[in-house]
Amino acid sequence: MSLFYRKPKVADKYFSEDRLPANRFYQFLDISKNRFTIMLMLGLWFLLFFIPLFALILLRDSMISSIYAECDPGSNEFTARELQAEMLYSFLRVIGLMIFFIGLCMELKIIKRLIFCEPIFWKEDFAEGIKENWKYFLLVSFTIGLMGVLRAYLTFLLGRGIVYYAVSAVDFVILIPYLLTFVMLSYIYNESVFLRMAHSFNIFIKSFIFVLPLSALLFATKFLRCITTLPLLKYAIILILVAFVLPFYCLGFFELEFWFFDKYINKTNFPSIYRIGLKKQK
Repeated sequence: MSLFYRKPKVADKYFSEDRLPANRFYQFLDISKNRFTIMLMLGLWFLLFFIPLFALILLRDSMISSIYAECDPGSNEFTARELQAEMLYSFLRVIGLMIFFIGLCMELKIIKRLIFCEPIFWKEDFAEGIKENWKYFLLVSFTIGLMGVLRAYLTFLLGRGIVYYAVSAVDFVILIPYLLTFVMLSYIYNESVFLRMAHSFNIFIKSFIFVLPLSALLFATKFLRCITTLPLLKYAIILILVAFVLPFYCLGFFELEFWFFDKYINKTNFPSIYRIGLKKQK
């Protein structure tokens, strides 16, 4: 069977009413177990579109290693060259993120189909996901990339101290979760950009406490940069996280957000998709 095409099973008993999970948490577990192969395939797609970012990580580490080997860490030359390396990485990372988020267009399209219990057509879903949301994904990835440039510049001005980590916390705990909420909401509702932004902000505020642990996990990946003596271990951890953890992270994030969509939007305004993919409430 082709990697890009999956023949739908219209009468598959998996989709029957009595087999549907009772809530979003059980749906997450159900998809993780019964659609595990699909999740692994999503991980391969994540790896494919992560290649530019991974190449940039290798480039940055190589430049930093050369600087440490050639310059005194306390010298002005060291500081200047380190800034150049970080700024170059930060600017190129914007392009890498835009490529990665183009892949994310397809990934979330597939995850939406899993939640909706819809058949998957890999090639068609990939093209449709890009066509429907490429503008929003490029905007989101560009914004996240610019925040990285800002962090690099603050590092040059103030060092990697409390201000740097405060900006990083705002980035990973507030900005990125809000932008991801915006992206996921865009997959469900066909509204203007301003209405999507307003609804995303409303959902983000209501779900903040629940999203915070997921945001903390995302922020924790920043500390992988602290692994300097065992670079191969760091690279292995990064690739494992992208291939085997990130698909389930996105699924869990989508399930959590969709629970709030059901609670605050779908139940009143879109009853046709209220609790879609779940058992009907009696």
